[in-house]
Amino acid sequence: MGSPLAASRILPPLVLALAGVAHGGSFTVHSWPPVAVVAFGGSVTINCSHTSCPGDKATLALDTPLVATPGPGGQLWQSFWLPNVSLWRPDPVTCSGRCGDTEATASTAVIVYKLPQLVALDPVPALPVGHIHPLTCHVLDVAPLGNLTVTLRRGTETLRTATFGDSEGSASVAVSHELPVARGDHGQAVTCHAELSLRPHGPLFARGAAPVVLSVFDLPEPPHLEAPPILEVATLANATCHLIGAFPVTDINITVTLGGDPLDVTTVTHGDKVTTRAELAPLRPGHHELSCTAQVATVAKTARRKIHVYRVPEVALELSPARVAAGEEVTVTCRAGDTPEMLGDTLETPGDTSETPGDTST
Repeated sequence: MGSPLAASRILPPLVLALAGVAHGGSFTVHSWPPVAVVAFGGSVTINCSHTSCPGDKATLALDTPLVATPGPGGQLWQSFWLPNVSLWRPDPVTCSGRCGDTEATASTAVIVYKLPQLVALDPVPALPVGHIHPLTCHVLDVAPLGNLTVTLRRGTETLRTATFGDSEGSASVAVSHELPVARGDHGQAVTCHAELSLRPHGPLFARGAAPVVLSVFDLPEPPHLEAPPILEVATLANATCHLIGAFPVTDINITVTLGGDPLDVTTVTHGDKVTTRAELAPLRPGHHELSCTAQVATVAKTARRKIHVYRVPEVALELSPARVAAGEEVTVTCRAGDTPEMLGDTLETPGDTSETPGDTST
């Protein structure tokens, strides 16, 4: 929050000294308010008054570069209406009075302000743990800039408070803070609060941006995949995928595929450990890739293994000749049916892992 005397800083010292002060000996003139606060394009009323004048022949006038229209008045006073105040720093408005040959004046300083057109935070994407991200708040079209205070907060913690030098007319500002992201920031709300203080002469205006909720993730290691390296066609087996240290565990998505085909999975979470199981029942012989992919936010990491699927050939016995007399010789032949994949030198099936980053990666 700005100093309560912030509005006073935009007034020249001479104006402050003259505001509402009368001159002219025993005949005096007063102006009210001593400092007028008005929105740019708005209107304000200045009241001029004077002390008694012999013969009640005193006159009152208003000296100002602004458009002024006389309003209601009385014997000792006169009001003036200033519509559509469209100068950012108008000269002081001066009440002038005359009583015979005596003249007196009193001045009212004018502060022209404009409330922010918009207070907005830049969107924040999902952020990996350890990343440093700039939080930026924009305050558009506000005046006087020297009376503005902008505060960035994370939850109840103040990250930065910014004040500004004075400028002519309205201006826009951007306030940034470099935020190192930790797991504890997940779910925290970032807010931006703008205050335009016209105290002690006027009110305090406050506007805030729509909060931004931080989403933080971590995927430090790829999953660990366990599965049998050799498997017979249509034989049931289990594959298990373990993931440790990922955050938040409720947002982790794990998929398992065999030969590019997705498998049904069951996932169990215990603390920061996620275990996913899939049932294997391959129907095609050959070499197939089994993969387990863990994804959170924009980062995915994959573990892979090669599985050799074989089929046992059908065995047939042949007798030649098929019929023989007792004591005669017969030839017995054992034949194995054709199979596209035989169990050969493919027992070595090392696994591997890979990482598939999205927009960001750890």
